[in-house]
Amino acid sequence: MFVLTAHTHRRAFIALILGVAAVFTAAAQPDGEMLRRLLAQPAEQAIATLDSLPPEQSLEYAFLLVQSALEEGNQPRAQQVMNAAEHIARNTGDAAILAEVRSTQAFLAQARNDIAEAMEIMAEVVQLTETAGLTDELINALIFLGGLQHRYGMLGGALATTQRVLAREGEIQNQRTIARMHSEAAMLNYKLGNHDDVVPYLDRALPIFQELNDENGIGTVYRIYGNYHIAFDRVETALDYYHRARELYVSTGNVHDYANISFNIGLIFLQANNPAVALPHLQNAVENFVAARSTSGAGMAGTELGRALFQLNRYSEAEQVMAQARRHLESSQSFRRLAQAHAMYGAIRFTMGDRDPALEAYSNALRLYRHLGMSRDEQRIVETMIRIREGTQGRIEL
Repeated sequence: MFVLTAHTHRRAFIALILGVAAVFTAAAQPDGEMLRRLLAQPAEQAIATLDSLPPEQSLEYAFLLVQSALEEGNQPRAQQVMNAAEHIARNTGDAAILAEVRSTQAFLAQARNDIAEAMEIMAEVVQLTETAGLTDELINALIFLGGLQHRYGMLGGALATTQRVLAREGEIQNQRTIARMHSEAAMLNYKLGNHDDVVPYLDRALPIFQELNDENGIGTVYRIYGNYHIAFDRVETALDYYHRARELYVSTGNVHDYANISFNIGLIFLQANNPAVALPHLQNAVENFVAARSTSGAGMAGTELGRALFQLNRYSEAEQVMAQARRHLESSQSFRRLAQAHAMYGAIRFTMGDRDPALEAYSNALRLYRHLGMSRDEQRIVETMIRIREGTQGRIEL
């Protein structure tokens, strides 16, 4: 049952959306009878009622209605109310209020896996809060935007956003937030191949997590240390870090990051040309990502599981696994990973003798790499498509 609270509930709701502590302006105390009436009304009628109220009071009710709709799983109602709230907020001319509303709209867009829209909205929130000199809100908006960019596959943009947050480290009160931003910068630098920049960020994050006794945070640092050592073929050192991280994730019940460890170990054996040993680790990763309800993770691990099956010449199984991985990644809008999955699917279909479906899959990969500005990968796909069109026979390695 939905329970009425004071205006602090609004601030807690926004903080929950952004995933960090937030500070917002106080709002009017809502009236219980009015709220019950609004909750009982269809969305259009409730919006008409909101339009008749003073702006700050109307927005307070709007946030409460949205939270109620989300608790009931009624995304369309939540979206309708927030769209009306945006109109009201823009008319106030108050940047802080509009930033609250737009942040909530970005959260709703993310919840329905429209990451592109969520990023567009949060770019506006960043501009609003920066122009208005709202330091706490700006930092929160940058953190949210960086996470969206990372998920979408815009790694360079995500790193630039994360560095904007760290440039304001002295203004961030929450030490855990500081540590998370350093570990995020480390991961992004690793993925971008900037290996010299990985360890300094990890060395900054680790003692903060240790002081806070944050086992998940420590595990994440160990996991990224493992990735870093893999880049230099220090497999035993990497495995040691992975096992230490996995013990921490077991302790905290962190199924998602446990899956990440299985995925990373599977990659080690794939890169060592030992797909048979990689296979159970990647299967475990897919299962645990699904259990953690991470479609992006399941798609990522499924892509590498398909690669392992491909290398074992189990093409029919690989095709089925890759078809599912693409569905996972399409629904999560993890476009960098989706491009990789399309390319892998193309290789499988071509090896199976299906030239036209292979070219279609490669075309999908090419479109995404161009969209993401990943020119090196784009060129690789173009060269592969030329080879196929010129009549290359046999299997294509990726």
